[in-house]
Amino acid sequence: MDEQLQQASITPNKNHKSITVLAGFVVLLIAILGVTSLTNNTANKNAAETVAMIRITDHGFEPATLAVKTGTKIMWVNAGNSLHQVASNPYPRGGDLSNLKSVILSDNQNYTYIASTAGSFNYHDQMNPTINGTLVVQKK
Repeated sequence: MDEQLQQASITPNKNHKSITVLAGFVVLLIAILGVTSLTNNTANKNAAETVAMIRITDHGFEPATLAVKTGTKIMWVNAGNSLHQVASNPYPRGGDLSNLKSVILSDNQNYTYIASTAGSFNYHDQMNPTINGTLVVQKK
């Protein structure tokens, strides 16, 4: 009888250890999946917030041609000493991208536009129409 009691007391401990190890493994797996999901969500959020920058100098746009995917945020920054105004071609009214027109930008001011229409679009500096650039927007 003592032998049966000893076996009975040993068996639950082995089962308890197995259950504890299994529970620990499940918790670890859930934690890993949670971190992976969080990392993927952060990567997707960062991808959605892609920003491309174009410098406006007194001599032109840098880069003069920019290729982006739809949904990209494009920021023009006045890096020159003169006033500049981004506007779609044709000069003076625009029209290729009717919503691509900034206010007049002074030093270090910027204008942001989200590329939503695929295609190749020319734009200019409304204050100095000889300064031109091209925006190429590709579908995601």
